[in-house]
Amino acid sequence: MTRLKCSLLLLFLIAVTLHPCYGGGDHEEEEAGGKEEEEEEEAALNMVTVAASDAIFGGGKFNASWTYSSASKTITITVKAETAGWVGFGWTEGDGKKMVNYDVAVGAPFIAADYDFYTMTLFLQNINDFFSTTTGRPVLDASQDLTASSCLEDAGITTLVYSRLATTNDTTKDVQLHDDEFMTLVWAFGAADAGPTAFEEHEEGNHGYSAEKYNLVTGMKQVAAVASSVIISIITALLPVFMLFVF
Repeated sequence: MTRLKCSLLLLFLIAVTLHPCYGGGDHEEEEAGGKEEEEEEEAALNMVTVAASDAIFGGGKFNASWTYSSASKTITITVKAETAGWVGFGWTEGDGKKMVNYDVAVGAPFIAADYDFYTMTLFLQNINDFFSTTTGRPVLDASQDLTASSCLEDAGITTLVYSRLATTNDTTKDVQLHDDEFMTLVWAFGAADAGPTAFEEHEEGNHGYSAEKYNLVTGMKQVAAVASSVIISIITALLPVFMLFVF
C-alpha cells in the first residue's frame, strides 16, 4: 500500500509540473510576457513626467505650464499672456529681484518674409534665448539652446511653446535645472510685437517673479520655512505648560 501511495504521489507531481497552469513549457513565455509588461510600464513612466501646471501670475494675465520628459531630459514649456505683443518667461536661482541672473525666453509673432496662406498674412514665429544680470533689457544669448514649437497670437492672447534640455552645455548663460534645485519663476509681457532681438519695455504691473520657488524637473513647490522668530515665540508660549506636566 505504501509503494502504491508513493507511486501515485510521484505521478501527481509529474502531472503538476508538466501542466501549463503550473509550469512546464509555458513558464518561459510567462516570464517573457511579464518582462515585456514591466518594460512597457517603465517606458510609459519615462515618457513624460508631468512637472507642474497652471502657475498663474499677474492676477491671471499670465499663465505658465510645463512638462518634463525623464527619457529625453527635456522640459517643454507653454506660456500664455493677455497681450498681442511679446512674452517673456524664465527662471533664476536667486530671489527674483533686480533681474539678477535671469535665464529667459522671449518671443512674439511679428511680420516677416513667411506667408501664411490660411491667415493671409506674413508671420515669423520667433522665440529667443536671453540672459540678464541686472535691471534692463536682457541680452541675447550667444548660445541659443531653445527649440521653438510655436509663437502665435489669437484674440489678444499670445502663446509660446518651446522646449529645452534641463542641462545644457552653456553653463554661463543657461541656468541649469536639476531635481534637487528650486527656481524663482520670472515673467513679463509687452504691448507691442518684437523683432528677433528687440522688444519694448513692459508696462508697470506686466512683469514680476514668483513668491514661491519651483522645481521644474519634479514639479514640486518649495515649502516656505517658518520664520525662526515665530518658532521661538511658540516655544516660549508653550514652555510653562510643558514645565507643569514635567514637574
